[in-house]
Amino acid sequence: MKTTLIALIALLLAACSAAPYQRAQISEDVTYKPWKEWEAIDSVRFPAKSSGSISSCVAESVTSYGSQVIAHADSNKVIAHGLTYFPMTQHVDHALRFTLIVTPAEYAFTRLEQGMSSSAIGNNNRFYPVGAFDGGGGAPAIAALKQIANDIDRCRSR
Repeated sequence: MKTTLIALIALLLAACSAAPYQRAQISEDVTYKPWKEWEAIDSVRFPAKSSGSISSCVAESVTSYGSQVIAHADSNKVIAHGLTYFPMTQHVDHALRFTLIVTPAEYAFTRLEQGMSSSAIGNNNRFYPVGAFDGGGGAPAIAALKQIANDIDRCRSR
């Protein structure tokens, strides 16, 4: 009986460890990069829907995690470093750092890193890639980035 139980446990553990990696269902324009034995989201792109001022609307819509939001601006492109927050679970919020490259045609979010910003037990300042697997933060992170793109579009349309 004991041998059968041990064999059954070993079989269950082997089946769980051999389960295939499942990429989260994400419908946006996303590129991926390897991260450990999984994948992480490398970049997310949204088409621009408005044609107004880029620089002032990026400054108005993006929150900085450093001394300034806009790192570079010229007539064709604005590069910004930003920070936003999204709920990961009911009691845990995550911070999301990113670099945003805005051209007249698109919003490209790159260098994505997430970290737990608050929970029932405190803060954590460690950042890591945004997982492309279910539970890895990809879908809520992309929703937060899409909101920023929509805010920029709304500003540009005024």
